Amino acid sequence: MTALVLSLAIAAASPTPSAVQAHIAQARAAIDAGNAVYISTWQHADAAGFAALYTDSADSIGDDGSITHGRAAIQAAQAESFARSPLLRGTITTEDLVVDGPTAYEMGRYSFTLNGKNGTPVTINGRYLTIWSQQADGTWKISTDAGLTDRVCTPRTT
Repeated sequence: MTALVLSLAIAAASPTPSAVQAHIAQARAAIDAGNAVYISTWQHADAAGFAALYTDSADSIGDDGSITHGRAAIQAAQAESFARSPLLRGTITTEDLVVDGPTAYEMGRYSFTLNGKNGTPVTINGRYLTIWSQQADGTWKISTDAGLTDRVCTPRTT
């Protein structure tokens, strides 16, 4: 009898499939909106708005492996980057999203066209992994992001 009562209590406490699906859909919508803000704030050189996408203790891992730690440092780094290489066009395409409670793992591709040297547009394509964390108020913020630019490999001659 105790086992039956315990089993029923566990089943009642478990989230229903529809609740899980609703949570995933809410996370997806918030992350899609966050990605749109990522592009928009870069295009408008809004480093504060860009950094607001991140948690206070977030890590941003650069293509070279460098780590920028904390929202304030991310804002400062992006302000420099925005001034040096304004974004003309950008796309972020989510290819996979795994939501596990208050954590979401997003993988995808990006394409950014920047205003390069002498005003010549330069397009950079690559892949990324972003870890999003749901905050106490229900919003989603980036806790870790990493991007890796596609490269053309040239064989070494020895």
